[in-house]
Amino acid sequence: MTIDEALLFLDSVLKQDHLNDIHILVLRQSWEGHSYPQIAKSAGYDAEYIKFVGFQLWQILTRVCGEKVTKSNVQSVMRRKVQQTQVTVALPNSQITHNINAQVDRRGTIADRDPTDLTKLNKTINWAILRTVFKEECDRNKIEK
Repeated sequence: MTIDEALLFLDSVLKQDHLNDIHILVLRQSWEGHSYPQIAKSAGYDAEYIKFVGFQLWQILTRVCGEKVTKSNVQSVMRRKVQQTQVTVALPNSQITHNINAQVDRRGTIADRDPTDLTKLNKTINWAILRTVFKEECDRNKIEK
């Protein structure tokens, strides 16, 4: 999983919470293994401020994921959540079917597509499934708590 895939996944499941630009900066740089002082220096911020932003970020992600997220475990938690979501998928729901049909209708029949376009469609379908199921799981976790 890449950081861009993780951000896309998070964007699809964050409802009231959202990540601002500085949260995204800290997440990207943390994902790549940078320390808070390194992040602060490269972005022109105070290290204590970046540390505070990191604290906020991990709280948001902990709330959304339903398990403790830290700078050191963010990649493993994200991978696990995506895998859990994929395992949960049994049958596509009407929203997923609608998303797939919208993609096909906009671009013509599947047989007319070039292989690159089919790959993009497949990724779109996979993310539609992941977004829908992860949202349902997050909602279920909020209800259970």
